[in-house]
Amino acid sequence: MTGKLRSRDQGNASPPKDEVDEKLIGAAINADVILEPSQTDPRPVRGYAGVALPEPHDLPVIPSAEPAGAPQTPTSRPFARSDGLRLMPLSGFIWGGATQNRQGARPISAQPRVRGDHVILLVTRGSADIDFPRKRQPIGQGRIAFIPSGTAFSFQPPADIDGWALLLPPNLGIGLPVGFPLAFRQGTPHPADEPLLEPAFQALGQDRVLGPRASSATALHLGLLALALTRAVDKPQVQDGDHLQSLVARPLTESFLELAANHLADGRTIADMALELGCTQAQLDRACHDSRGRTPLELLYSLRLERAAQLLRDTDMPIHAIAQEIGYSGIGHFMRVFTAATGRTPEAFRAMAWSGTDGSD
Repeated sequence: MTGKLRSRDQGNASPPKDEVDEKLIGAAINADVILEPSQTDPRPVRGYAGVALPEPHDLPVIPSAEPAGAPQTPTSRPFARSDGLRLMPLSGFIWGGATQNRQGARPISAQPRVRGDHVILLVTRGSADIDFPRKRQPIGQGRIAFIPSGTAFSFQPPADIDGWALLLPPNLGIGLPVGFPLAFRQGTPHPADEPLLEPAFQALGQDRVLGPRASSATALHLGLLALALTRAVDKPQVQDGDHLQSLVARPLTESFLELAANHLADGRTIADMALELGCTQAQLDRACHDSRGRTPLELLYSLRLERAAQLLRDTDMPIHAIAQEIGYSGIGHFMRVFTAATGRTPEAFRAMAWSGTDGSD
């Protein structure tokens, strides 16, 4: 605080020195000089949409050194505004970092910590994980995520990820036509919203001008982000990063196995089933490899063999009917595949199962 200075030895009208010292000591004050309160509050005034803000200052505006139309590239420094809103490259937003419990001790893993502001993440390339106290949530390329204030989480992005992190004081979301979600939300933006998101992030980070017009522009951009979050599709999506998270790979693989088991006789290809599951064939292949260590085609062959063995053991269905039931176009193909996998023909396998022997000599 700024203000006038008052010395303890000021003027003849002051109380005796011993009395002053006794009062200061009783108040735990031992400085020789005490600052008087300032008449005005030197802190900057903060506001949000719907609240009057001070007029822009008269300081000259320094033009950008980049030529007009030059592409905007993320920097490691956040864009800061006087209303508390901050924008930074996603690779530079680190929260809940590794800590040490004592000097020289081995660092422990990142711990979720509570933030007092809303966090909006937009991933334009790569993928990362948001770690909550009891859950890990992957967020991949082309997705947007909202973490409300008061949420405990940690975020350790890889160096090669691209995107934006917007740190938003909660009061800036008051009075918007569409409110921000009340809980964590993430998903793929609606096609109509997707091309508008990155420009909105950049506009919010670079607009440092104060005043009613700037407040209205901020409200419009924030309203666009809030609308995009409410319309985002939050169904699981396979990540495009180098490492497919098992949290996504496992349910995708299980969905593929369930779909394939229910349609063995339909003649559906791997590409057909990947399309129905909402991913590409390459993404499905990576998910199956990460969670089961096998390709989708190998898993499909195993399903057919398991189904064939079950029908041979438990029914008297003819061999050719079993071949059709599990998706083989001809009995010859089925018999070759089954014999190569089990070492026995379908007839020999059925005879062994019905006799109750293991077929060993």
